[in-house]
Amino acid sequence: MNGSRTARKRLRFILPFSLFLSLFIFSTSVLTNTVIGSNYLLGVGDVLEITVWGHPELKTTVQVRPDGYITFPLVGDQFADGKTASQLAEEIQQQLSAYVVAPSVTIIVVQFRTIRVQVLGEIHKPGYYRISAGDRLLDAIGLAGGPTNEANLSEVTVTRMSGGTADLFKVDVTSYIAEGNIAHNPPLHDGDVIYLPAAGNALVLGAVQRPGSHRVHQDMDILDLLAAGGGALSASDLSHAVLTRKIGDSSTEMIVDLNAIIQSGKGKIQVQADDVLFIPHKQLAVLFGEVKAPGSYAIEPEMTLAELIGAAGGLTDMGDPGQVRIVREIDGVRQSLTVDLSDTLTGKSGANPQVVGGDIIFVPEIMNTVLVLGEVRQPGAFTLKEQMGILDLIAKAGSTTANAALDRVTLTRQSGDVVLVQEINLAQLQGTGTGRDIELLPGDVIFVPEGAPQALVLGRIARPGSYRVSENMNLLDLLALAGGPLESAGDRVLITRSNETTEVNLGALTRLGIGNQKITAGDVIYVTEG
Repeated sequence: MNGSRTARKRLRFILPFSLFLSLFIFSTSVLTNTVIGSNYLLGVGDVLEITVWGHPELKTTVQVRPDGYITFPLVGDQFADGKTASQLAEEIQQQLSAYVVAPSVTIIVVQFRTIRVQVLGEIHKPGYYRISAGDRLLDAIGLAGGPTNEANLSEVTVTRMSGGTADLFKVDVTSYIAEGNIAHNPPLHDGDVIYLPAAGNALVLGAVQRPGSHRVHQDMDILDLLAAGGGALSASDLSHAVLTRKIGDSSTEMIVDLNAIIQSGKGKIQVQADDVLFIPHKQLAVLFGEVKAPGSYAIEPEMTLAELIGAAGGLTDMGDPGQVRIVREIDGVRQSLTVDLSDTLTGKSGANPQVVGGDIIFVPEIMNTVLVLGEVRQPGAFTLKEQMGILDLIAKAGSTTANAALDRVTLTRQSGDVVLVQEINLAQLQGTGTGRDIELLPGDVIFVPEGAPQALVLGRIARPGSYRVSENMNLLDLLALAGGPLESAGDRVLITRSNETTEVNLGALTRLGIGNQKITAGDVIYVTEG
């Protein structure tokens, strides 16, 4: 008899959990079809595979950057955030048609971005979980080990931040289980807090030491509930706490200034069963680039951009105050704003906009560089310092290789619309020690050619650098080897040969082949900016 009772108890436990597992599998199947459907909106962190039919050399795997853009050969940067794969493919296809005949572009999401949610309450393994974008409520509950026997699945709550306030809605999971009502198994958003309630409890969430459910006792007020959660974190915004209370079949929300209540003493708001107190984090902005202490910073009321940079210790010696960029989401659209803080940071009157929560701020490096290419051991861009000569830069690049043609080193410099190319015998400079006599300017390009015939491609081109000149190579062949002109390229291609410069119209060259002259060793080709 006792054995039978035990078996019945186990059966009552096993059946609901088995049912939950079955529903979890079904939910995942529905989710998969939803995520990979044509309506899926791309976002930051998604990894895309882009192919062009008949052009395997253009196949690219790229991740959507924090600014919402991707980069694709020939067409350059493309804004992807918030678009479907087919919309982005069509835009790339239209721009690619300037370089490829009747292109057919396909985009596949090979890795979906992840979001972070928190699962609390009557759950076997409460905590934070990483899930894929588009995952649904039951996916998160399944990852957290499933509900306990005390969980009330008919009143599961999801708390979501929206525009600086917390939105809370209840979900009747039992309706999904019994009737397949997909509205009660909603997709989750980044930062969602899921709570499986039990009767007679109040919930405190957000920026507190121990978020979770607490039993309501007699005369319990809102400060008691906050204390039950271990108190607020240093990053919490107590002035905008949200108290959600169930009234009949609906719920109401009120904004509570807990700072004012704390200063006046005992709180006057009594806690009721099923109350939810949400303590939001202070609004944050991300600051990176050439600042002394990059990272995330809490935004104080009416905080300006200069004040935020000051909180990060100010700019580094290489920081460019004239090109500070703010990426901000406005009405669901991510926009970029460039601010010149030069006057403001020197105590003068100038631009100094306020920052808001969610801003991503980048301070670039001062563009004071010289490019060293060709037969050097460490080619790349190097910061130009005072009285630095060509031999100094060659040394910073690790010196020349054994294959270098030292008697045919070129110095290329753009002056307005004119590109100047000077040929230098590096062997003579090294022998006489007069390398400092050659004045270098920001933007100069030093090219050390190989002993074999080489040509140099610079400017608005996908892969600037040196390329071996083959027999009968023409201008279009060389531009194709260098990845083709960028979207920002102008209409002019300048060819410098033996200190004489000729000009070719890029449009006529690519469409009609006009000006497609033969390339010879030592040519310097410069694709101008539009």
